Amino acid sequence: MSLPKPQSRQYGWLCLILLLGILLHCAIVLPGFRSEDVCAFFSRPDSSGYLAPAQSLPVGRGYADGMAPTMERAPGYPLLLSFLFTLGGLNAYWLPVLFSGLIGVSSAIPVYWAARKRFGIRAGLLAAALYTFHLTAVANRPMFLSDTLFGLTVAWQLFFFWDFCDHRKMRDFYCAVVIAALGALIRPINSAWIWPALFIVMVLPSFPWRQKLLLMSTGALLFGAILFPWMARNASLGGGYCIDTNTGAMYHQNGAMLLAAVRGTSYEAEKQTILEELEKEFSDIRKYPDAASRTAYRLERFRELIRRYPLIWISQHFRPHILLPDLSTFCENMGLTSANRGTLDVLQRHGVLAAVNHYFDGRLWIPGLLIPLLLPIAFLTVGVIRKLWFWLKNLRYHYVELFLVLAFVEYYFFLPGPITVPRYQIPALAMLSVLGGSGLLMLYRTWSHWRQRSEKKRQTALNPDCKNAE
Repeated sequence: MSLPKPQSRQYGWLCLILLLGILLHCAIVLPGFRSEDVCAFFSRPDSSGYLAPAQSLPVGRGYADGMAPTMERAPGYPLLLSFLFTLGGLNAYWLPVLFSGLIGVSSAIPVYWAARKRFGIRAGLLAAALYTFHLTAVANRPMFLSDTLFGLTVAWQLFFFWDFCDHRKMRDFYCAVVIAALGALIRPINSAWIWPALFIVMVLPSFPWRQKLLLMSTGALLFGAILFPWMARNASLGGGYCIDTNTGAMYHQNGAMLLAAVRGTSYEAEKQTILEELEKEFSDIRKYPDAASRTAYRLERFRELIRRYPLIWISQHFRPHILLPDLSTFCENMGLTSANRGTLDVLQRHGVLAAVNHYFDGRLWIPGLLIPLLLPIAFLTVGVIRKLWFWLKNLRYHYVELFLVLAFVEYYFFLPGPITVPRYQIPALAMLSVLGGSGLLMLYRTWSHWRQRSEKKRQTALNPDCKNAE
């Protein structure tokens, strides 16, 4: 694996894109910094699970929530927060907010390199710009959530794994596996990514089976070896061999969404019913003495729902709602709206237009004014469609690339199921940006070729003697 060495002019364009991305981030966080409580402004319901252990580590209480060790969240993002709080103090909330902007913007660098190595410098710059200015990525960078950091790991994961597919160098594969495992310690959704990776290795053409089997076996062992120490730590605390115990929340989240679809009821109402049921069930401490037993119960109840309604459950994993831009978080960061309005329930029951009207309280002039911010997403969509169409037309030669799209896009869209939160797009944005940059370049070249032909025909019509002379 060798990183591309951009020429000074193209390097300058990349630096300009990154600089503009950082300036945009600084502009977006200003309303939050002027608020009375910076932490609350950039927090969401999931944030406390990251902040508690992050602030516990610097004072010597270990990875804990209060005085008790916690297993609720994966350790990657809290460890980063802990390092920043150690540098700036436990109340230096401004520091991770600004640093998260650097993380998010720097994710465009592996995106640029991945696109440049395959499709050229212009495609690389386009891909970097599409990633940097994507509204969902921009809106979530200041938040006390793990998505932005996870997006950086997936971008590097994509760069190394695609490089491996192109050049068959084992070190690239191992780099991708290590980064993927570290990504799983940031967001456990990555813990199953090793399976599509091994499948792609298996179907790679012109690659000896002996080497394939060696890579697949050692890659799986390396992936597991990185995850095992943390999983063993959780097991020793009564949480079972897991990355976090938040996995059990699928019952009162995805399960509630499934029941709402079956019964035609409200997601929030079904969720509250399940939580009340769980509170009553878990009151028997002898039956449920630890987190592992409680997680096992919740997962088994969720599996029962899946077995009862398998077709509805599968259908909920293919929803275009996840592609919606995170306009809501952007507006909240700018102080235009507030969070926790039950919009997800309205979206699932009544559709996009009703959800928009509900969220903005009928003030549709707000999203109307922000339409220009959606232009990068529109360009990205057009470019992705063009590139995918080209690969599908030439499936015989590009089936590996399509498997990569499934591994780096559909994988991250499928696993969340019916919980179509826009920030779940972020890990898929790296591949989408590469495709978008390449597709836009293809469209530009097509248009340029058409324009040259049109100009030539026009010149021939104006000067017919030139054609006769030829």
